[in-house]
Amino acid sequence: MANFTVAQAYESSSESDDEMKVDETHTPRKPIVRRSVPFRGKLCNAAIHLYYPNDSSEVLLFRTDNEHDHTNSTQRKDFSEEVKQHIDELFDLKLKPKKIYEVLREKKLIITFNQLKNYLIQLHDIDDNEDATDGENKFRFFISTKRLLEIAFISTRIHADATYKLNWQGFPVLIVGATDSDRKLHPFGLAVCSNEEKQDFEFIFKSISNGVEQIVQSKFMPEVLIVDGSDAIRNAFKTIFDNDKIVMRWAHMRRHVNKKLSNVGCRQEILDDIEKLQLCESEKVFNKASLLFVKKWGQREHDFLKYFENEWLQTVSSWYEGYNYFTPSTNNSLEVINRVIKDEHTFRERHPLSRFFVIANNIVRSWSKPRDLNQIDPIIFSSEPTIKLKKWTDGYHFAKSSKLVLQMSSSRKDVTDYYIPAGD
Repeated sequence: MANFTVAQAYESSSESDDEMKVDETHTPRKPIVRRSVPFRGKLCNAAIHLYYPNDSSEVLLFRTDNEHDHTNSTQRKDFSEEVKQHIDELFDLKLKPKKIYEVLREKKLIITFNQLKNYLIQLHDIDDNEDATDGENKFRFFISTKRLLEIAFISTRIHADATYKLNWQGFPVLIVGATDSDRKLHPFGLAVCSNEEKQDFEFIFKSISNGVEQIVQSKFMPEVLIVDGSDAIRNAFKTIFDNDKIVMRWAHMRRHVNKKLSNVGCRQEILDDIEKLQLCESEKVFNKASLLFVKKWGQREHDFLKYFENEWLQTVSSWYEGYNYFTPSTNNSLEVINRVIKDEHTFRERHPLSRFFVIANNIVRSWSKPRDLNQIDPIIFSSEPTIKLKKWTDGYHFAKSSKLVLQMSSSRKDVTDYYIPAGD
């Protein structure tokens, strides 16, 4: 009988790349035997056994003292034909090596990244530089409905945001919508593209424009785009609509600045000043306040200020509240929709593209039906701000008060500035 050496192995331990987990129900299991020879024919006397006790969260490891006596030890095999077939399919969809590798791992197909690169180079004669881009996009689709495109036509403030981990191929899913005058978001389209290049987003915006034109016989001309730091989305919007009015998401900007300030001693004081800049109600006020900000921190934090001026005052300065009136400075509503998609439609799972296409149609249908004006209590796109009774009442009492209100003409068209004392 073989002699055994006993050791303890916890849930995070592993003898190889395979994970060893304790059964949560604590049901007794047979010992797991791992060998370097097939289970057919004579087996090697050297072995390792794992035992899962039903009264403990520990794992017992038994290792025999016997020497290896097998003569047909298997060498490391090449990956299977099944893996090759998956690689070919993913490569045909123009995915990069790193994305292909991630998809294979999620499908629990065993292959190393070096094996993957060598296979791609050998059979397809491609550059193994994963940063190399292919300008020719091979796959994209956009889904909407007539009702949603009619809403798109009367909207002026467009939101766009990408979400991920919805399909096995790893393609990004882009949601496009608009906010009404009550700042409620109305999604009107969902797109899936094999890449995230400018051409992909041009296709999406062009699809919306063409759809609106076919339905209402008029051109779709949005006034502003609310988006994060994606240059591809911004450039595509400029190209299709000949419009460069783009609001940078405040949360996106603040996150980048906060990261840059991680090693700065007066970090919180600088952030407080930037938050005051974000509340500027006009371009004139923002420009003057920015000069004061630069003057205050120019000598004390030269390196940070150089970054801030170049990135957030010269290159992109559309992150303050007064840049475009009645326009949200965040994409929070769109991010809520992304979360609903994952929680209620895909159930936090990745689906094959054919299955996700069906899910995507159901998602768009769920946006369209509640906006049918012929049904009871439909979701309405508000073209003007809704003023509730409480606001009318508060306004009446304010008008009857003795507070001094200054009225001044504005350089902006159809805008009058009112200045009132702070308080209450």
